[in-house]
Amino acid sequence: MKDLLTELIVINPEISELPDVFQQKVLDLYFQGEICVLALKARELISFIESEAREEERLRFQKELFETFTTCDLKIRYDKNVESLKATGILQDNNLGIPSIYGEAYPVPSYENILGVLSRKREVLQEKLCQGFFRLQLIPIATSIQALKDVYAGLLLKHKQDNKLFQAIDGIRDIPIPLDLDVTKPVYVYDGFIYGEIGESLIYYPQRFDPDNHEGYTKRELIEQLNSSPFPGWNVILLEDNPFLTKENKGKTIAVRKQLENNKTPIDYLNLIQTQKPYHHEYGLTIEDWLTCAIQRLHERNEAINIYEEWNVPYLIGNYITEGFVPYGYWSRDGRRAGVGDADPGVRRADSGALSAVRIV
Repeated sequence: MKDLLTELIVINPEISELPDVFQQKVLDLYFQGEICVLALKARELISFIESEAREEERLRFQKELFETFTTCDLKIRYDKNVESLKATGILQDNNLGIPSIYGEAYPVPSYENILGVLSRKREVLQEKLCQGFFRLQLIPIATSIQALKDVYAGLLLKHKQDNKLFQAIDGIRDIPIPLDLDVTKPVYVYDGFIYGEIGESLIYYPQRFDPDNHEGYTKRELIEQLNSSPFPGWNVILLEDNPFLTKENKGKTIAVRKQLENNKTPIDYLNLIQTQKPYHHEYGLTIEDWLTCAIQRLHERNEAINIYEEWNVPYLIGNYITEGFVPYGYWSRDGRRAGVGDADPGVRRADSGALSAVRIV
């Protein structure tokens, strides 16, 4: 080993100026095929070695985070999902399944299956966990939008009756903010989305917002695709732990990924997650994703999410209707209801942004 180091110093005398620990690292890198170390000056060598050390530290952190998540957090989050799905009535039969819009029944994914898929996709998911995608959500994608709308409406009425309906807060406040409710129509969903499910004009995971060339799936096609996946009838996703949108110019960069900020068009957001490397493996939320998240938040915390007046309205770019609209989810304090409205994909608003998810399939 010492003879080899002597030979390397003959090739690159700069190596002799390094501390012993760095000389050992040069040998390690040489054995790993990093021949470039033989052409670097001493200062460059130190910088190179330190960057390699930082990369090793990053990879070690990713590994430790993944182990913690899969051995501890995942089971807790899975159990909370199942409890919420049962308590709110989304899971209806004795087999803990959901009725499909087309008549089939799909049992809830098992914890063991989810853990298995996570383990097989470890390399991708380690990176996304470091970027903040911790929140497991089980989405009954095969059920109808109307069914989820009805569940949410019934839950809102119950919470209002019990005086347990408050605004979701980004942070901690001593006094919760109560919300009023239009008891005649607690949830609004644009009719085109509900009819589009059946008429197949509602598209899932479009590659572009183009009625003739969207390259997405109808609901029937998506369910058929999921039938050959580990989780038939379900979307299993990871979301950022913070469900609140990021105001324009306020985004933080976490593990090289900058948070999505408000005031871009749905077209911009779709292009961003499709083309920029830090957002790879991310998808826009669907209407079913948003309704399920809203139902669970209300059940667990007595809170309605995505307050319109707080500039916290997410475009749901996992859907597109061929009439030319993208959905968005919201709670309107003035309207006293939750809703899924329709937006022009080419329009930007300072009060609107996007949330993305990592699909576990």
